[in-house]
Amino acid sequence: MIYNRLTRTTNRSVRRFRKTLGNGVFKLAKRHLPEMQQPDYVFSNNYMTCGTPVVLMTDAEYHEKFPFDGKNIFVHHMPEHYLWLLKKNYSVSD
Repeated sequence: MIYNRLTRTTNRSVRRFRKTLGNGVFKLAKRHLPEMQQPDYVFSNNYMTCGTPVVLMTDAEYHEKFPFDGKNIFVHHMPEHYLWLLKKNYSVSD
């Protein structure tokens, strides 16, 4: 009985995460990246972040160059924006 309670709760959690963070986020991303293909999701909560985070600090110059108009929710997550910040913050040359 206890095992079933724990398993049922965990499985419900996995389904909710998949619905929200899998399908839900994919639908948002698909609007801006139509060529993107939805990946197959594993029925598990056993995920970790990978690698070492690289913090890309913004400043006034960045916000002038890439303004947020309130509509494009991914404006700060485009590859060219990351590349611009990498070059600025870490003195990377072409």
